[in-house]
Amino acid sequence: PVRTGFARVSVLGAVPAALKRAGVPISAPAFFGLCALLAGVTLVALTPLIGSAGAALVALASGLGVPLVALRIRLRKQADALVAQLPDALELMARGLRVGHPLNASIGAVAQEMADPIGTEFGIVFDQVNYGDDLPEAFQDFADRVDLEAVHYLSASIGIQHGSGGDLARVIEVLARV
Repeated sequence: PVRTGFARVSVLGAVPAALKRAGVPISAPAFFGLCALLAGVTLVALTPLIGSAGAALVALASGLGVPLVALRIRLRKQADALVAQLPDALELMARGLRVGHPLNASIGAVAQEMADPIGTEFGIVFDQVNYGDDLPEAFQDFADRVDLEAVHYLSASIGIQHGSGGDLARVIEVLARV
């Protein structure tokens, strides 16, 4: 695919996915518009005080640097929360499987009973499976969305178990402990 606009710059091209992963409800163009607005306000406010060259540097740093750092902090908090919730979600899922609930019902229980961000992510997996996606594909999409090592391990484990058969509850319990 041909990359256009901001996507040509690797840091800026990653912003749309980062906004989505961080749960920020604005589009990339709106984000960059707010960055430009912040830079413009900073430039206008500082030009009389420190001159145009200094104001331009500060405006660039505040207009692009501050929002990108804030986005990175939000991403880190979101990832930390998801990783902290993952063992509990997996234990809940394994308990459901142990008592005889179907896999999709166990995924749905996690989606309903767990707080965000894990509840929302499992809700997406639940919907994907309900609408016909294969379980390994739904978990791979989850791993791609959140891009966390622990979730990639979960996705790979579910994919292997799904293809070979076996005790999924045991695999999930082991992953919860790890």
